Amino acid sequence: MWATTWESEANEYLAPFLGLPQLPVVSWPDPSEEPEPFTNHPARIHQAGGVRQYGQERYRPQQTGRLAGTSSLMTRAGRRSGQENGMDAALSLILLALFLWGLCSRRVAKAELTGPVVFVLLGLVMHEGIGSVDLAPSPKTVKVLAEITLTWVLFTDAARLSVRSVRADLRLYVRLLAVGLPLCIGLGALLAGALLPGVSGWAALFVGAALAPTDAALGASMMGNPVVPERIRRAINVESGLNDGIATPFVVLSLAGIAALEAGGGHEGHGGALVELLIGVAYGGALGLVAGQLLNWALHRGWATEDFAPAAVLALALLSYTSAIAFGGNGFVAAFVSGLAFGAADAQGAPQWQLAFAEQSASVLSLLVWLLFGAVLLPEAFHHLSWHLVLYAVVSLTLVRMVPVALALLGGGLDRSTVLFVGWFGPRGLASVVFGLLAVEELDPAAAREVVPVVVCTVLLSVVAHGTSSAPLARRYGTRHADAAAQPERGHGQGELPVRGLAKSAGHGV
Repeated sequence: MWATTWESEANEYLAPFLGLPQLPVVSWPDPSEEPEPFTNHPARIHQAGGVRQYGQERYRPQQTGRLAGTSSLMTRAGRRSGQENGMDAALSLILLALFLWGLCSRRVAKAELTGPVVFVLLGLVMHEGIGSVDLAPSPKTVKVLAEITLTWVLFTDAARLSVRSVRADLRLYVRLLAVGLPLCIGLGALLAGALLPGVSGWAALFVGAALAPTDAALGASMMGNPVVPERIRRAINVESGLNDGIATPFVVLSLAGIAALEAGGGHEGHGGALVELLIGVAYGGALGLVAGQLLNWALHRGWATEDFAPAAVLALALLSYTSAIAFGGNGFVAAFVSGLAFGAADAQGAPQWQLAFAEQSASVLSLLVWLLFGAVLLPEAFHHLSWHLVLYAVVSLTLVRMVPVALALLGGGLDRSTVLFVGWFGPRGLASVVFGLLAVEELDPAAAREVVPVVVCTVLLSVVAHGTSSAPLARRYGTRHADAAAQPERGHGQGELPVRGLAKSAGHGV
């Protein structure tokens, strides 16, 4: 059977060319008879069939100027619809933006314009359309991009840590991650249920968990400023590298709980999700440890070349995700635990040169995620903007973050200004955006409208607030702690950990 825009002409031209018999034909509806396109709300993806639905143009060939046989095939293949040309133009603009960012990222960073800011603005512009340039990603494209990006980020953030790099301040990191992060998730969920209409239970837990992870890259000018003591920058960086992986199980459980309620189920949804998390932990740990030891053995024996080892690590990160799903586990948790185990296979952690390719790939995809944030999530959030969302966004960046940090650091030997500094520099960034995109894909439109706009509003406010305050607060805090910044840190012989890749501070080289 032919199901193509060639319709009956497929039997006339394609069948002889491919050596096929005459086959039945499925007729395409006339474009003028198609219904009006849906609105471009991402919350309607399940009805519209896409993140941004357009009436797909059906190519209907002209009946004149046709040569016979192969010439007609080549002529038809060379023609392109207006929609295809628009998508080509959108892709060209994105690639041009990536190239230009590569050319001038250091210069632009001096003006406090980070990659997220630039690509969010580009996404907003492409949402409105520039001539024939119009961004219309399919749901599958959005989901695959979000999943791959989060997988690489979770794996590389975990793999670049080592026992030696965190040993000196292990108690500080445990306080932030084992005490501060759960308190942040819990307080965020409680206030979401109290301040946001229609949000309670699993939906409130999703909001609290999705907005708990931090992204040190959004405060890159502070992270690369040597006037801030290395110990403090390292603490913020380590926390940022691990809290997204720790928060992921809570996000997964909450999404499963919401989906189960939508389907009218009981505890089966989140019960099954809990089993998937346990399988992901066990499988990811085993895979990462074995793979790390095998790679080190192969390098030492001369079986593997250093040129291809980074690509192997890139594949391993994705393998941990896909194979965990095949075994009934959670891919994100498996990727995070696999990264931890892979780094632990070497006493000094995974070398930076092994992770460079995966980190750079994740950086490029993260810029595309920020572009989708501006093109898909942000316009939808504007449609549902209310004082409740703004109030919660402000509370999330201040009270929900700073109070748990202050409680976690009680008795830790840090002065008040340092506690406030660490509490403020908890920008909501890439992980929260990816969690929002996953919620759009996994939940029904009504459920997504309850939780996604508040995540988007909080991230946008964080990008602006932390981006503008990063440099001046770093200078102010650094002048008060100049002695600590100048004093060498004990136990940090490996130097500073790299900040997650997409935004480096110009002039400081971190």
